[in-house]
Amino acid sequence: MRVLLATYRDHPRSGGSLRVGQVLGKGLRRLGQDVEICFAYGSPGPVEADRGVPCHYLNLRSSRDVLSWSRFRRLIRRHRPDIVHFMEPIYWMQGASMHLPFKRVIHVHGAFREPLSRLNRLGWQLLRRRADLFVCISEGARESLMQLNAARPDQTDVVYNAIDVDWFQQRPDRQSARALLRLPQGARIVGIVCRLVDRKGCDDLLNVLRALGRDWHAVVVGDGPDRARLEVIAKAFDVRDRVHFTGDLGDVRPAYAAMDAYAFMSLNEAFGLSVAEAMACRVPIFGLGGMGEYREPAYPLVTPANACFVERVGRHEPRQQEDTTVLLQLAGRIADFARNQSAYDAMIDAAWHHVRDRFSMDVQASRMLQVYSRLVPSSQS
Repeated sequence: MRVLLATYRDHPRSGGSLRVGQVLGKGLRRLGQDVEICFAYGSPGPVEADRGVPCHYLNLRSSRDVLSWSRFRRLIRRHRPDIVHFMEPIYWMQGASMHLPFKRVIHVHGAFREPLSRLNRLGWQLLRRRADLFVCISEGARESLMQLNAARPDQTDVVYNAIDVDWFQQRPDRQSARALLRLPQGARIVGIVCRLVDRKGCDDLLNVLRALGRDWHAVVVGDGPDRARLEVIAKAFDVRDRVHFTGDLGDVRPAYAAMDAYAFMSLNEAFGLSVAEAMACRVPIFGLGGMGEYREPAYPLVTPANACFVERVGRHEPRQQEDTTVLLQLAGRIADFARNQSAYDAMIDAAWHHVRDRFSMDVQASRMLQVYSRLVPSSQS
């Protein structure tokens, strides 16, 4: 079977869709499938450097670069894929590839939590007419898609996200990781890996850090529009000297290797790839429970056995503030871990086995191949 994965750009700031596409491509190739990735914008980045999947770069400046749309059409004609799997809808790619003979799969990365604009709603309605299949990362995402009347039940399937567990076992030791990231060797470090936007709750992490002792530092991995605001908050909380902003990292393994604990602070989250990555690196998970499918009963990533969560009670929107008692409770759980680390060994082991057995690259690739087989009979693959 020949598959082309189409997505935006090969850059860490592309976030989860990039990592999902990279891992899916590697997993399918391990199963003997002919898979390549096409990037609409930008230049080679971490996926090209990993060399796990052959990559193509269309180098468009923007979707308005209409004269360059033909590059995508030429790539499809040259590669002749059975399936083009769009990791993001990328509407111009849909138009540029009209009437070409392949099966069209659209990835849906989460439930729709906010009302769509009229233009976006129209876009999804058009996708319903064009797509052969929508692959959703959770049952919640699938239900949300159908509530929008953007897909028929028989036009959808669910394949949960995954990580390359083996890749995360090849991480540096803690001392080397901290030296690489210029983090203090003797400190206790709680970390977060995310795009720096307000819904990720990084300001709550700074509040928790304020409640922890001065031997605790925080490492914030990623970049985004909220960084300047977070730096101001850190200074106002008198913790700026204990907060380390690394910016985007092409390879996040040193960040996890440097951490004592991982903080999950999102107000809402469809899956939580960074949580799965931390689990694979045996970093204990502490978090604030919010909205999202990462705990949906059908197939949860986070469970009471593999993570330590305190439920949010006062904050469900970025403009709100979390109850101080909740933040102090989470700080207390993290402090207790520092005092009694052996008491959390079972939780850390449960998390590692959970992500290996249910959210590994091989599990995802095998499931996706089953889904593809609905569209391309085995005699054609």
